[in-house]
Amino acid sequence: MANLLEVHYSTGFLGDIYTEGTDGQEVFLAEVARQIRASDVVHFDETSARVGKANHYFHVTCTELLISRHGLDPVQRTGWL
Repeated sequence: MANLLEVHYSTGFLGDIYTEGTDGQEVFLAEVARQIRASDVVHFDETSARVGKANHYFHVTCTELLISRHGLDPVQRTGWL
């Protein structure tokens, strides 16, 4: 990251910022899920990313205005259908 953005912070510090940034998002994510459930049209999709020798799948649930991305099947995770 230092080479790309000329930011010279330790990976531990950046990890702490990431963790702090995710704390307290439950209310926001619950509202996104509520609005997606209330939408007339919802699109579900999945894509993969190869890390090392393993494929990892990311699932996307979206409407015209909202998107929710996560590593679990959206139907299993949220019961949206």
